[in-house]
Amino acid sequence: MASSNMYSLEPIPGAGLGMVATVFIPRGTQILAEPPLFTLSADFSNPTQLTAAIEAKVRALSSDTQRTAFFALHNNYATDRAISAAAGIVKTNAHPLGVGARECGLFPECSRFNHSCASNSSYTWIAATGKETIFAGKDIPAGQQITVNYLDEHSLLQKRSDRRAAILALFRFGCGCDVCAGTPAEVAASDARRVEIARLDRLIGGGGMLVMVSPARCLDSCKQILQLYMDEGMNDDALFKTYNDAFQICVMHGDLARASAFAALAVTCTGAGGPSLESVRPYVEHPERHAYAGMSQKWRTERRKFRGLDQNGFEKWLWKRADW
Repeated sequence: MASSNMYSLEPIPGAGLGMVATVFIPRGTQILAEPPLFTLSADFSNPTQLTAAIEAKVRALSSDTQRTAFFALHNNYATDRAISAAAGIVKTNAHPLGVGARECGLFPECSRFNHSCASNSSYTWIAATGKETIFAGKDIPAGQQITVNYLDEHSLLQKRSDRRAAILALFRFGCGCDVCAGTPAEVAASDARRVEIARLDRLIGGGGMLVMVSPARCLDSCKQILQLYMDEGMNDDALFKTYNDAFQICVMHGDLARASAFAALAVTCTGAGGPSLESVRPYVEHPERHAYAGMSQKWRTERRKFRGLDQNGFEKWLWKRADW
C-alpha cells in the first residue's frame, strides 16, 4: 500500500487518511496505475444480489494480503445493519471502469485518494492496460494532498449545497475541500462561476444548431469557460472538454489551422489520459479527417504551423474567430 516514492498515506485533518505528495509532481505525471483487486457487474440497487456477488469475489481473493488490503479500506456504511461490511466497503470505494460503464473495480490504493471539488489530479480507466490510472492535472508541490474528483460533470458544476448533497448521498461524507470550506464570499463567487460554466456549456451543446448558426458566439463561450475554469482552479479534465469543443467548432466551419491548434491544446491536457486523449490526438496533424470537417466553409483555412508568434500574439490569433 502506498509504495510509490511520489506519495505517502498520511492523516488528513477532517478527512481521515489521504495521499500526500512526498516530492514535487509535475503536471501530466502518471502518479499511479493499478489493476483491480476484482471487478464487479452486480446491480447496486439490489442489495441481496450485490452482497452475494461481493462475498463471492472476496472469498476468491488469492491471498491473505489481498483480503487484508480489502478489509483495510474505509466503510462509510459501517452503521447500516442492512448491508454487510464487504458490501459497504465496495459501495464506498468502487470505481466505474470508464465513463458510463456498468462494470466497476475495487482498487485498494486508488481508493485512498480523497475527493476535492477542485482536484489536482484525475482518474482514468485505461482498458488497454486494465489499470485505473491517476494523472496530475496540475503541478503538485511536496507536502500537498493529492486529490481527485468523485462527482460527475453535472454535479461538479452545481452550487456547493448541491455538491455536498450529492457527495453525502453517494458516499456518506460531508465535503470539506478547500472550495467548500471557503468563506461565504468565496463560496458565492465559486458557485456563480460554476453555474455560469454550466450555462455556457449548455449553450454550446444545445442541439448543435447554434454552433452552425453562430459559431463565433459558441467559440467565445469556450473562451469564457476556460477563463472561469482557471479562475476556479479546476484541472485538465475540464480544460480538455472545452478545448475539444473549440476544436469541433473550428473544424466544422473549415478553419483547419485553428482546429489543429485547439486539438494540440486538448492533447496537452494530459490529465484527461486514455481514450479521451486518443480521440483527439490524430486531428492535431489531420483535422480534415474529422467527421465534422467542412460542414461549412465559413472560416476556411488550411492547416499550417505558425511560427514567430509570442504567447500573447498566439492567443489573439487563436481566438480571433470568437469576435461576434
